[in-house]
Amino acid sequence: MKISFEITANGSTESKIVEAGKGSNAFEVMKANFQLEYNETAYGAFIQSINGINAGNDEYWALYVNGAYADKGINQYSLEKDTNIEWKIEKVDLSGFS
Repeated sequence: MKISFEITANGSTESKIVEAGKGSNAFEVMKANFQLEYNETAYGAFIQSINGINAGNDEYWALYVNGAYADKGINQYSLEKDTNIEWKIEKVDLSGFS
C-alpha cells in the first residue's frame, strides 16, 4: 500500500510517499520515516516535533487522515488501504473556554 505523508509548517509542505503492509500501525510507519519527538499520554502519542519542527506555545500538530480532521491519535490508526496522512501546525482555539 502507498501511504502519502504531508507535513505543513511555516508556510511550506514536505511530502513523502512510503510503502506499508496492510494492517501496519500508522505511528510505527511515521517513526520509521520521520524524526519525531513525542510524549506518550493516556490518549496515545502526542507529537511535539516532526523533522525538528516544533509547534509553538499556542500551537499543536493537527492530524488529518484522508482529508478529514482525525478523530483519534496516530497510534490508533491501522492502515488497511492507500492512505493520505497530513500534519499541520495549527493554533490552539481556546474560544470555548473562559
